[in-house]
Amino acid sequence: MDRKALVREYRYTARPMGVYRVRNTVNGKALLGTARDLPGYDPRDDLRALEALWLDRLQPHGERGYHTARASR
Repeated sequence: MDRKALVREYRYTARPMGVYRVRNTVNGKALLGTARDLPGYDPRDDLRALEALWLDRLQPHGERGYHTARASR
């Protein structure tokens, strides 16, 4: 495959996006974050809302996580 074909294939390949959680198995703390990588679409608002829902559900604050209470963006 030539370079132009590789670039074209990369541009039109759907990439995953969403909210993720990294959990420390030693102390049980959690870190939530978002990942976005979709050309032509800006999912920041959707991802912020999803992250806020997960932060509310898991409440990874203080001893339970690495987030501060006002970390919801």
